[in-house]
Amino acid sequence: MIDSKEFGSKAALIAISLFSILCVSCLLIRLDYYPLPNDIDAILKISALPGKEKWNNGFYGPGYTMLSLIIGTSIDSFGILYNVLVVVSFFAILYLYYFRKSPQKNHSFRIPFISAILIHILIFITGANYADGIPLFILAIGTFIISTGIYCEREGYILFGLFLIGLSALFRQHYVLMVLMLGFYLLFHEKRFWRILLLFSPLSGFFLIYIIGDFEANWQKLNFYRFIYGVKWNEIDVLLESKSFVDFSMSSNYRSEYILVFKKIIIEVWRLLKSHVIPMALIVLLFYRLFPKKKFIFLSALLFLYTMMILPGWVRGIYPIFILLLFLLIFFFNQYDNNSKKFNRVVFVLLFAVFATNFYSFIRLSQELLKRTHSIENELMPVLREEIGIDKKDKKIFTDDAYLFFASDHYEVDNFRGWSNLHKSFNFSRIRKEFEQSNFSKYDVYILLKNGYFVNKYNIKHYQSRRVADWVVYYK
Repeated sequence: MIDSKEFGSKAALIAISLFSILCVSCLLIRLDYYPLPNDIDAILKISALPGKEKWNNGFYGPGYTMLSLIIGTSIDSFGILYNVLVVVSFFAILYLYYFRKSPQKNHSFRIPFISAILIHILIFITGANYADGIPLFILAIGTFIISTGIYCEREGYILFGLFLIGLSALFRQHYVLMVLMLGFYLLFHEKRFWRILLLFSPLSGFFLIYIIGDFEANWQKLNFYRFIYGVKWNEIDVLLESKSFVDFSMSSNYRSEYILVFKKIIIEVWRLLKSHVIPMALIVLLFYRLFPKKKFIFLSALLFLYTMMILPGWVRGIYPIFILLLFLLIFFFNQYDNNSKKFNRVVFVLLFAVFATNFYSFIRLSQELLKRTHSIENELMPVLREEIGIDKKDKKIFTDDAYLFFASDHYEVDNFRGWSNLHKSFNFSRIRKEFEQSNFSKYDVYILLKNGYFVNKYNIKHYQSRRVADWVVYYK
């Protein structure tokens, strides 16, 4: 006889999964597969380069270049892949639920509800762009597969999940640190050779790329410089030629500026905790409940170490911590009835706080992205096409808006490039100098943010201007 609670929870999980997939898919389609295009555009431009230069892909590792060799460098291809990963991740939850192993009866409603709704919203809001979302979902899928392997006691599942976690590190340098932390745990507490080997095997791709790649750009130099002194991404081209950056050395500057470095560490720790203190506290609480004392201390120390190491870029480095929270929640809800009611209530309160804040952020970000897409399609594009007559691919456009895109691919759009100015294929252009020297003949149209620095400071001679939504359009 079919257990009505069991049937209801399975039906709820399927319905929640399908609804969530539909919501994400509809949002991406409405955004023309451009959630936040600034970093992915630079990544794909580098990945499309010939020869060895394509492997020198900034702060993102060789994963995207490897992927582009398979699916191409079209933004639509990456949008479709992102959607596929969303679907696979939800189906991994269904598979996990099918194989869960627990004697309790009344917990069955909790795993699907918490996992399918809360965690995937967290993932999407934190990684609402392909540059972060693709490795996040690979990491999440690996986590679900490992959880399934633990439940059904299948070593093959655990090994494959560890391989996927290692694979995610090819797309983001923060994830390399995460893999190292996980490797330390496996080395000291699991001591299973095949698990460690499968986790680290994808990182061999880094060594291969360092052999065949072209690595003149020092990305980490910029990262550590930014941590101490800060940078403006639309002034990177000038910064690279400045004496302070050319003479910068991490060892010497960090020693001579130790007071400033200490202040920055305190400030960044405060900013990180102010934004994510609730999920961090929840993770430590679950460590305490799920692991014996020695493992609790060891895992807490690894979490602290990882947090300190990602401080120069913690805004992105915090993402794997949400996946860790996902993993812990799966096992917490599976042994829910073994916990005290007081402990369960505390977890639920913290979990609700995490959900509420991130759900609000998800709605706000979605509205902002939809508003921007509407402005581009219905206000800016008609002006460019019908009134200015810019409707051919050979027309070059410059913008100081890092999030401006044209899904129809009518125009060659240029911007400040930010971190990609370090790449030797893109560091020849000094756009800020062009503005300062009034050398504007290179572009047919300038689309500048109407409240931005350039509109207020520079007067583009011999160009007509037109205000459109958030931009000022200059044209010949």
